[in-house]
Order: sequence, then structure tokens, then C-alpha cells
Amino acid sequence: MSLKEVLQEALKRKQQEEEAQKRAIPEDVADVGDKIIFTGLDNSGKSSIILALQNKYAHIALLQPTRQIERTVFTYLGKQITRWDLGGQQRYRIAYLKDPSKYFENTAACLFVLDIQDINRIDEAITYFQTILESFQTLAIAPPIYVFLHKADPGWMAIVDDIQESYLTPIKKKIKKMVGKAHKLVFRTTTIFTPWTIVAFFSEILLQLYPKGELVDLTIQEFASKIIADGIVVLDENALILGQYFITPEEEASFAAIAPAVLQLFDNFRSIAKSTQKMTFNVNLGEYLLYAVTDSLQSVERYVFIKAPLEGLNDADIEEFGNVLIDLLLKDRE
Repeated sequence: MSLKEVLQEALKRKQQEEEAQKRAIPEDVADVGDKIIFTGLDNSGKSSIILALQNKYAHIALLQPTRQIERTVFTYLGKQITRWDLGGQQRYRIAYLKDPSKYFENTAACLFVLDIQDINRIDEAITYFQTILESFQTLAIAPPIYVFLHKADPGWMAIVDDIQESYLTPIKKKIKKMVGKAHKLVFRTTTIFTPWTIVAFFSEILLQLYPKGELVDLTIQEFASKIIADGIVVLDENALILGQYFITPEEEASFAAIAPAVLQLFDNFRSIAKSTQKMTFNVNLGEYLLYAVTDSLQSVERYVFIKAPLEGLNDADIEEFGNVLIDLLLKDRE
């Protein structure tokens, strides 16, 4: 057996173990905290988005169609959240719509994933979206809706002329017309080939559900001014954004460009953060620092990512900033 086959077999076994663990979660334990649903047609990319959010990119190639529902629980700013991945095959969609209270009741946010490359199924996807809206109306709920215009892969986007105006804009108009003023509605283009598009959008969604407050933004901005930083991003243990500040939009775009490399480093850094609190590196002549901060009980992890001249940075200042930020975020969740 080749090395590639050995690795694929190991990943497959790991995936099967994780699926078995999910099935073992009791009904009353799986649905804790707020409920976020991922929905859309089969093969739209829902499960790959979730794996990208979990930094499990190697699993994406082994994905099988989701069978009805897969649920996972995670924590963000101290809040427990149940993430529902609703399988998009037709027989499952029919089941959801026949019994909407079972699947859509208590939805805190609806994330609808639309494969923009599957041109032949756009109308089918929009029709399904309409039936979901009708289910929300039947249940008298109005969760915010976040539309992932997904598989906006760089290579595909580059060969489609004027994709924004001639293709994506009409899709958005159709969906906006359906939604009207009944729900908050947000669109973003995403792709697993630029993981930051997924992480940034999902973080944006969570921050809108659980506002971090102006004090957190002000704290980050004030610290950036103090150390003359071009940008600061604060991440939680899942690499989701808790707050960020950039001196210019160009710096924000620059960070987004190197974000895939940062996400690859993140897991390795977390595993060694007990023995070393920081990691420094240079990208395109820019100096970067990733710094781990924990609370006094070593129970809350926060990661401060800074772009600034490293010679001017002081560990004590960063530690103090991190502790202030942890205090603010812990208060914010109460």
C-alpha cells in the first residue's frame, strides 16, 4: 500500500470515528444553546465549509453526502451553539418541509449555501430557499439569513467575464425580493481555496449574534495605536475572530491574502503554546507575531495576531492587553 493510500485510509477511519461519536450524542445533549442551521442543495458545499471552520481540510476529499442531519456543539464567547448540517438530497429536503417544527424551530441563524458554479441548479436552489422562508413564516420565526455564494474559486471566477453584474447580482435580487423585510439578509462570496473567506464570514455571523461591544473594539484600536501596529486580529481557540482592527483597508486585504498560511500555522502553534507563548515570522517584508494569552485559571485561550515592527513590541504590554481583552470578553458573555 502506498503512503498516499495509508494516509487516506487513516483519514477515513478518523472520519468514521467522528461520525460514530456524533450518532452517540443523545438528542437532549446535542441540541444545547443556540441553534444555527446550514442548509442548501446537496453538493453545495455545506459540509466542506464546516470542515474548513474546524481546520480539517484533509477530510474534505473524503466527504460523503450528509445523511439527513449532522449536529455538532461548539463554544463561542462562552456561549454553547449547536450547528445543524442539513443534508441537501431531495428526500431529506422533503422530510424537512413536511415537519418544519422538528427541523427549523428555534433557529437562531440560517446559513444558506448556494453553489454558484452549478449554474443548472440555481433555480432549484432558489426554489428550495423559498420553501424554507415559507417554513419560517409557518413557525412565526424570523432568524437572520446569511447566504454563502459558495465555490467562488479563484480560477473559476477569473474565467467568467463580468460575473458580479451579469450573474451574481440577478441571483441576489431574486433572493432579496423573496425575503423582503421579513429577515435580516447578508451575502458573501466564499471558497475553500481561500479559507479566510469562510472564517471571516462565519465570525461576522457569530459576532452579530453575540455582540462583543464597543469597548472591545476600542481596546483593540487603542492598543494598535500604542504599539504602532498596522493590524491586529484576536482569535479564539477555534480560530474564529473575536475582534480586529486595521489601519487601512489595504492592510485588511493584505491580512486576508496571508490568512491561509496563518490558519495552517494556528493548529501547530496551539499545540506548543503551553511551552512557548509566541511565534514570529515575516511575510512579504512584513513582520508578524502570534501571541497566546490565557486567563488566570488557564481555562480561556485567546490568540493575538499582530502586524507591527517586532523590535518595538514588549511581551508585558501584549500580556496586559490580552488580559484586559479576556476580562472584557468574559463580561460580554454574561
